[in-house]
Amino acid sequence: MDRDWDCIIIGGGYWGAACWMEARCAGKSCLVIDDGDPKSGSRNASAICDPNAYNSDIFSKYWPPSWNRSHLKDSIHWLLEIGGEWVTERFWNQYQQRDMRDGHTVIYLPSPSCLTDSIGERLSTRVTGFGESKGGVTLETEAGRFTCQHLVVCAGYRTDDVLGLGGLEPVGVTGLYGRGINAKGNPLIPHPVSVMIAPYVKHTVRVWPNGLWKVGDTAERKPNDKKLDNLRTVGKMVLGDYQEVAITEGFRPVLDRFTVDKVSGRVIIATGGHRLGLGLARLVAVKVGEMIR
Repeated sequence: MDRDWDCIIIGGGYWGAACWMEARCAGKSCLVIDDGDPKSGSRNASAICDPNAYNSDIFSKYWPPSWNRSHLKDSIHWLLEIGGEWVTERFWNQYQQRDMRDGHTVIYLPSPSCLTDSIGERLSTRVTGFGESKGGVTLETEAGRFTCQHLVVCAGYRTDDVLGLGGLEPVGVTGLYGRGINAKGNPLIPHPVSVMIAPYVKHTVRVWPNGLWKVGDTAERKPNDKKLDNLRTVGKMVLGDYQEVAITEGFRPVLDRFTVDKVSGRVIIATGGHRLGLGLARLVAVKVGEMIR
């Protein structure tokens, strides 16, 4: 792998994987470098895309005015092409003692790895620095030195840390902490289901790989025992013989706007996914592809 690459991507999450696929389709040689951070957003994400969410007022705050919204439909449909499927979630407002009803129809990927494991050229190592010249970008890692024509930083909540390794200014990415529970049990009610147990407190229980269920997820400024207890409450409502197997934790990247842009002549960042990043993966990849042609 010690050759010159057309493109090197730092970060093997949803956006990094989609960018790799787009680069390969365009005939570019492309390497993904990922340090295996156990708290990365994509590695712990629910692998669900709710198309309705992109019409919300919250989403409009993050949408760059220069992006074409007509591309969003294609980006969401692309998830079906790589293995996603339409699923109607059930919704139970237990707090107000209302009957269960059909909720949104959403796209489920079998697991986060459905997308991230598609990466063909991948190297597990940590980046220690990089520098840009007229001829390209030289990347220093714990596994050695690599060169490329373009460097794409899809490092999620650690984007600013990576930029600092190259002496570039931070863009202001922060991390929103969240947890979920992987559990065993037998479903007592139809699933997947979202259960509201208090005002603005709603959690979803869905099938997860390896015979498990995923109960999640929280959004916490710092670890909060009450929010974790809410997950357990929902899990026990939905699953008989409820048994916790693991508590997962990770950080979603948060920025004022979804951002795909050059921060120097040959360095591109793609960040700001927050809760809605999965449905934008293909759109982000196309935008990156336009910059590295």
